[in-house]
Amino acid sequence: MTVRESPTSAMPTLCRGGHGAGVYPAISCRAQSARDQRFPGQGGYNGANEAAMKKSLWIAALAALIDRAAKLAWAAADFVLIPGVLGVRGTRNTGMAFGMLGGRPYLLAALTAGVMIALFVYLRKKRLPGYAWAGFGLILGGAAGNLFDRLAYGYVIDMLEPLFARLFVFNPADAAVVCGAVLLGVYLLFGKEDTPDARA
Repeated sequence: MTVRESPTSAMPTLCRGGHGAGVYPAISCRAQSARDQRFPGQGGYNGANEAAMKKSLWIAALAALIDRAAKLAWAAADFVLIPGVLGVRGTRNTGMAFGMLGGRPYLLAALTAGVMIALFVYLRKKRLPGYAWAGFGLILGGAAGNLFDRLAYGYVIDMLEPLFARLFVFNPADAAVVCGAVLLGVYLLFGKEDTPDARA
């Protein structure tokens, strides 16, 4: 009795190594192998994206730590840090930028948490370059710093004041959010999603 080989049994091969191993046509296996070779020691293509995302969490933790240290040290301070450029003057901010939603700390906390969760879920599905993940980490760390203030005190501690333009007072968390937004903005405007096909 002769068993005839089906057409489908000859075409697929088992991709070995890297993430997402499974049954693919030979050309897809070669593409997957090429992607994995671009990220040696990181678990292949998907592993590199996961590694960049984890680094963004360390950046977030560092940004939040710097913010907390500055607030503990300078919450009631009043001095010139850099003559003519930057001063330190502890203030309390119960709202957002320009005093919006003042006196509603828990509403602001809920909005902040909701936006950060939505942003993470959205970016989690993307293949972002390292600088974009770093931007997300700065935004996350800054948001966490101010979120802690609102939940713990009912207001945000600001202390950094530009002496060349006395228009506002901010804190390290605000600076982290702005820098992170710039990095993500550069990616959204000029960057290209790091898709598997683009790297193959």
